[in-house]
Amino acid sequence: MESILVATDLSARSAQALRRAMRLATDSGAQLTVAHVIDDDLPGPVILRRRAEAEAMIEQDLRAWPQLPALRVKVAVAAGQGHNEILRMARDRGVKLIVLGIHRHTGVRDLFRGSTIGRVVGYAESAVMVARTPGDAAYRAALVAMDTSLPAQGALAYALTLVREGPVTALHAHEGALPASVKQQLKKSIEALPGGSRARLVTREGPIRDVLRAELDLRLPDVVVLGTRGLRGVERTFRGSVALDMLGDAPCDVIAVPGG
Repeated sequence: MESILVATDLSARSAQALRRAMRLATDSGAQLTVAHVIDDDLPGPVILRRRAEAEAMIEQDLRAWPQLPALRVKVAVAAGQGHNEILRMARDRGVKLIVLGIHRHTGVRDLFRGSTIGRVVGYAESAVMVARTPGDAAYRAALVAMDTSLPAQGALAYALTLVREGPVTALHAHEGALPASVKQQLKKSIEALPGGSRARLVTREGPIRDVLRAELDLRLPDVVVLGTRGLRGVERTFRGSVALDMLGDAPCDVIAVPGG
């Protein structure tokens, strides 16, 4: 992970997203950009004042991070539309992960109706994390929605880089009996990945929403990683991933990894 961007609106929900981004950047050595966007419809003097205030607040939050001296971090405050500026900054900086904060009680259907987060997930060229939990510790367990597609393999590869020690569960949900050939193909896809031997394949019969919810409750992962299909915009957020639709209220961090 070479570069991370975390977008903050200076709220409490963004504070935990900032801590998660700082933890990931500290552990990986990635360049971290802390971004804040001001509404460009405001008068010029107000924008200048809010820019200075935002920079001061972000610097204060950064100073509270114990490993700050080892962190490569930049602060970027821009005026414009939230999702457009976040996507532009991520693209210009070659960001590999965008981290966003969200209220725990926000459902995914509300989340994706015209919101900044929905648009970023829909159009980002990089992985996007919705951070729901304090990011003070490294991830200890991951759950990945797994099938034989390239996006799912990419999601599992991403999870294996996040969880260095601890269980990584590759969960495959199926309707009816699972053919032996499909299970063998799943195993081969997992074994072909770097570190794939650390992943455990679990197959469960039932609808993907029900299966994922049951496994979330059973395994209590720190993070869920999902591959999104080769779609963009609303198609990616709604049609591209049934799992992402269901996980709007997941009690842990969620990462959407774009695939081909």
